[in-house]
Amino acid sequence: MKIVKISLLHLSILILLGLISINSYGQVKVIIEKWDNDTPKVVKIFPGNGKDTSKYQVIHYYRSGKKLQDANYVDSHPEGKVCYWYEGDKCQQEAIYKGGKELQSKTFSEDGIIIETHVALEGNMDKDTKFYASGLKQSEITYDSLGLKQGKSSFWYKNGKLQKQGFFENDKEQGLWKF
Repeated sequence: MKIVKISLLHLSILILLGLISINSYGQVKVIIEKWDNDTPKVVKIFPGNGKDTSKYQVIHYYRSGKKLQDANYVDSHPEGKVCYWYEGDKCQQEAIYKGGKELQSKTFSEDGIIIETHVALEGNMDKDTKFYASGLKQSEITYDSLGLKQGKSSFWYKNGKLQKQGFFENDKEQGLWKF
């Protein structure tokens, strides 16, 4: 992140223009970008009067003014919970980050039903689980860092009955599969 020192006069002008404000919690709010209807598009919030610029929150907004994304950052990397929102104020995706790496995420339908989960596993592997609208599992697949299917994978019918299960190596089915 590039840190820019500004004079008290310039800061006062930015506050008057409404591009920077300091709220009652002592947080500095900076409007980074606005929509053509003058509503904020991207806002950065710095805690503690903005003294520590290595930690901040970024909020992206829809043109309507409703939240699109809300994330905390440490040293320019996402940290903690990151939320993406449907325009109707419901959570679309929630992810947990540590040190800039996604540890897990959940994706929701507009009805609030979990439709997909993602978990980072050890050894640069990831497991994705997809769900039917009923909440029953549709598939569970493990991927390597290149996005190739590796290891055990399972697939289910809408009624919850196992459709097939087996192993992948470099995105190709290997050995005997259970049907």
